[in-house]
Amino acid sequence: EVAMTLPASSSPLALVNTDLTDATVDLTAIGPDGPVNLVAARGLVVEARSARTVQIQAETEPGGPISLHLATSSGRVSASLRQRSWSRDTVVGTEWVGASAEPELRAVVPVIPDSSANACLAVTNPGERTTTVTLDVLRTSGRSGLSGLETLDVPGGTTRTLAIGSSLGADVA
Repeated sequence: EVAMTLPASSSPLALVNTDLTDATVDLTAIGPDGPVNLVAARGLVVEARSARTVQIQAETEPGGPISLHLATSSGRVSASLRQRSWSRDTVVGTEWVGASAEPELRAVVPVIPDSSANACLAVTNPGERTTTVTLDVLRTSGRSGLSGLETLDVPGGTTRTLAIGSSLGADVA
C-alpha cells in the first residue's frame, strides 16, 4: 500500500486490524532523492481487533513529498493517511489518502476536483531503473496530453512530483 505525505504537514497513519490475531507492520518511505529513514517505522504491532495511529516522521528533511509503503510480516491491516497542511499554527487543509494500487505499467488516477488549481501528481518508481511516465488527461472532448507535461522521467527508487493544476483546464471529464 502506498500513500504520499508532504513537507510542512502532519500525517498520522491510521492502522486498523479487524482480525483475531495481532499484525506486525513495517513502513518504508521513498522521497525525491531515494529512500527516507522514518522514526519508529519497523515492527509496529497492531493488536487484534484494534486500531492504532502512527505519526509519520522522517529522521531528516526529505526535500519534498514522500511515498509510503506498508508491509506486514504477520497479520493484515487496512491503512489510511490523514494529511493535514499547516500555515503557522492553523490547519489549512485536511484530506484522507487511501492506499494506491500496486505498481503497474498503466494506471488511472480518478477524480481531480474542480478546485484543482493547485493539483499535484506524485509518481513513485519503486524499481531500480529509470522509467518514463506518459501523462494523458480524459477530457469531455476526449483524451489528450498535458501541454508541456506529456512525459516524466522517474529514476529508480525516487518520488517525483508534477504541478498539473494549471495544465488541466476546465474540460476535465
